Amino acid sequence: MRSYLKHVLITSLFLPVATIASAQIASTPIERQFDASAISDLVVDAPNANITVNTSNRSDIAVQVMVTGKSQERVDGYYESQYFDLTLEEGVLQLLSEPDWIKLDRRSWRNPPTIDVAIAMPPTVYSQLRTHTGEVLVNELRAGAEIRTFNGKIAVDSISGGPIKLRSSDGHITAKELRGSSVTARTVNGNIAVNLLHSEDTEIRTSDGSITAGKIHGTSVSARSINGSIDIGELTSKRDLLLQSSDGNITTKQIDAWALTAKAINGKVNLGRVSSDHAEIRTSDGLISVEKIQGSSVSVRSINGNIKIGDITASTVLTLQSSDGGITTNQIDASSLTIKTINGPLNLGLVSGDHAEIRASDGTISANKIQGKSVLARSINGNIKVGEITSSKTLTLQSSDGSITARQIDASSLLARTINGSMNLGLIAGNNLELKTSDGAISAEHLEGGSVSAKTIQGNLVIGLVSAKHQVNLNSSSGNITVKHLEGGSVFAKSIRGGIHVENVTSRGEISLQTSNGNIIAEHITGAFVTAKTTSKGDIKAGLISAHADMHLRNGDVQIRQITGSLMLNSSNGDVEVGVADTQHIRINASNGDVTLSAPENFSATLDLAGKNLDLSGWGLSNPGTEPKLRIATQEGAPLIHVRATNGDIVLAPLENYNISSARAVPPPVP
Repeated sequence: MRSYLKHVLITSLFLPVATIASAQIASTPIERQFDASAISDLVVDAPNANITVNTSNRSDIAVQVMVTGKSQERVDGYYESQYFDLTLEEGVLQLLSEPDWIKLDRRSWRNPPTIDVAIAMPPTVYSQLRTHTGEVLVNELRAGAEIRTFNGKIAVDSISGGPIKLRSSDGHITAKELRGSSVTARTVNGNIAVNLLHSEDTEIRTSDGSITAGKIHGTSVSARSINGSIDIGELTSKRDLLLQSSDGNITTKQIDAWALTAKAINGKVNLGRVSSDHAEIRTSDGLISVEKIQGSSVSVRSINGNIKIGDITASTVLTLQSSDGGITTNQIDASSLTIKTINGPLNLGLVSGDHAEIRASDGTISANKIQGKSVLARSINGNIKVGEITSSKTLTLQSSDGSITARQIDASSLLARTINGSMNLGLIAGNNLELKTSDGAISAEHLEGGSVSAKTIQGNLVIGLVSAKHQVNLNSSSGNITVKHLEGGSVFAKSIRGGIHVENVTSRGEISLQTSNGNIIAEHITGAFVTAKTTSKGDIKAGLISAHADMHLRNGDVQIRQITGSLMLNSSNGDVEVGVADTQHIRINASNGDVTLSAPENFSATLDLAGKNLDLSGWGLSNPGTEPKLRIATQEGAPLIHVRATNGDIVLAPLENYNISSARAVPPPVP
């Protein structure tokens, strides 16, 4: 149907003075009304027109086409070139325009007249609206809609009902409320802004534009942006939720989805609260920031960007991974968790998980508290610093070119190792404790467990208290060993180029103290059997020994304030001073050095002495022979004291004349 032109003269005053603008000519070639009950669908395809749909509770549908231009000739010619056709067939009302593009391509149409299509109808008609160079404005539709523009915007108050499709090229899409069985909104070189969107299936896409929404609720939701940001307040998805941005940020306040995927390339991801059974968050060249994540499996990964998360709860698996960026969290609770950084630090608050693996390369690991069944923390070229660690099974701490610091550890089995780094520990408890350093010292306040092993290479070993039900093994290759209190089923302390200094040593079994180039100082030793050796150079100084003792020295002096038990002592080059009281058998062989024996008053022994000279006055004895030899029993059945000083004197002195506290040990320097 073709319509005749109706002409209207329009004048406008653009200035407050009496300047009159050029008159505008308006024509209304189409103006029709239809019974709305006979129409189910509306189709408008007008490439060169603006389309406006106003709905209300009315019984008819009014269609109007208005053309506005500078002259009547231009208005008439421009309208005739559009070839409008208005038809009603089988419940479908169609307003179609098929422009003559050859005529419209003439230079005279560079500033063409304006065509406005206005539709007034009830909101229950499904609408398909399409224009090329115009905009589309809709107040309310309740039966779904399909709207498309090229080089024009789409502005909607409310669309609900059936499927909703909104597409724009070089134009924005704005909507206050969209509620449909499915919603698709796409723009190229334009933004999308929606206040409220509710749909079973939602797809929002922009290229060179941003996506902004207040609330989106649906079963499946997808929002993608290229060269634009995504900013959504609240997101709810019963199934899949996809947020993807390239060269743009992703920002949300709250997410509740069964499966969440959020990806940004060259953009940040800023999420508020996230609840998802399966959550995957990724960035490349951007920061990830989340207030709280709760779900079954959670994966967060960043390349060239930091990860900062407040609280994380994952009932099955948690993965946090950053390359060229750090990871910071306040609290983590996961059944199984893996945290890794490359060239970035790890700053963790509370970490709880059955199986925890924490790794950093070229970055430090810092945590307030870690608790779990099995825990692994490894750092390459970075320190490990943890406040408290609790592990019911195995705990492994490893650092290369970095130190390990922990205030408190409780683990069934602990393995702590450093390469080129020190170890600083507080209270450590567990069934099996193993500490190792290479080119670093070990310092601990308290080690308590079933068995304890601490070894250093090129570093000192300093421990306050060591208590083990079974074996204690302390070893230093080029460093000193210092322990205030040492207790174990059996005790072994060995240093190759360093000294050993222990204040109290107690064992139900064997005690072995050995060094190659260093002194051995022990204030109090109690055990079944004690071995003390300095195989190359070093002194042995002891306070009270309550044990069977075996001592060997090559180049060094021996000072024992008091021994209650048997003693086997061999010295190659050095003096020997021993206080005896309530002893069993004593055998001393000194090749080059004096031997001084101190005993309390009324001490009884069977003496077998032979040396270069004998001084027996301290015990009130005299040598009846002319040779510096003596074999005498002060009381029948008294324990045997056998002393041989090949090139030295033997002196018997009162016990009170000898005090080990006056001896001073000078430990050798650590290479």
